[in-house]
Amino acid sequence: MRAASFQASASVAPRCVKWRSLCLGTCADGAADAVVMHQVLHFLSDPLQAIREAARVLAPGGRLLIVDFAPHDLEFLRDEYAHDRLGFPAGQVAAWMRDAGLSPQKQLDLAPSAAAGPEALTVSLWLAVRPPETNTKTAEKTARAARALEGAP
Repeated sequence: MRAASFQASASVAPRCVKWRSLCLGTCADGAADAVVMHQVLHFLSDPLQAIREAARVLAPGGRLLIVDFAPHDLEFLRDEYAHDRLGFPAGQVAAWMRDAGLSPQKQLDLAPSAAAGPEALTVSLWLAVRPPETNTKTAEKTARAARALEGAP
């Protein structure tokens, strides 16, 4: 399986996490069967850009898994841990996935236990798939290549 992952470097200090440190720019279009974005979106000022980049590197039928926080009100996370956003409503992430050309499949919230304390957060998971290609130019190229092979000795 070809996989790509967005991940912030542990050496990056809070308030220094930037889109460029999370970019999959070195991955070719359609190069990955799966992309995992684990606890990344809440650091970004433009999460849609990251989701579009993930969609770009996914092969047709490839899957994107996003793991991040559900909405919360722990404001101290902005200053102490450079969180740009305080979680995401399920519908917002699904809308971003659709905007990036992906098909949302599932969404799941994992709530903390009562014993976890008042600052424990609900973690959400979103799964999307890149639909099979419907690009007629790609289909035409494949058909031409197959015909050329048939005529080869």
